[in-house]
This record gives sequence, C-alpha cells and structure tokens, in this order.
Amino acid sequence: MRKPLLVIGILLLVAGGVIVSGLFKFQTSEKVADLGPIEISKTETRTAPLNLGWALLGAGAVAAVVGLASKK
Repeated sequence: MRKPLLVIGILLLVAGGVIVSGLFKFQTSEKVADLGPIEISKTETRTAPLNLGWALLGAGAVAAVVGLASKK
C-alpha cells in the first residue's frame, strides 16, 4: 500500500504544481456569427482554476505523507 499511495501523491503534486504555476493552458473556440458563407468565431486561451491546483497540491501532499508513513 505504501508504493501506490506515494506514486499517486507525487503525480498529484506535479499536476497541482503545473496548474498553480499557470503552465497548463487550453483553448476554447466559440462561433460568434454565421452569415451565409462567412463564419466568425472567437478563440480564447484559458487556464485551469487555481483552486483546482491548490486542491491537487493538498491531496498530493496528504497521499505522499500517508504513503511514506505506512508500514507496508
């Protein structure tokens, strides 16, 4: 039980760190207008919510500590 929790904790810590630092970005595309053959769309670059990153950091820290503290 020790090794899987430790690996999951480290993965959550890395994912949370990437989100909090702002390195994870994605694009959304939205159709604004469609006038016959002319189509206007808007593309926006967004980042994941910071609260999600902090939650992943906290969960990863807890999982890593529990993984390190377990006997087996």
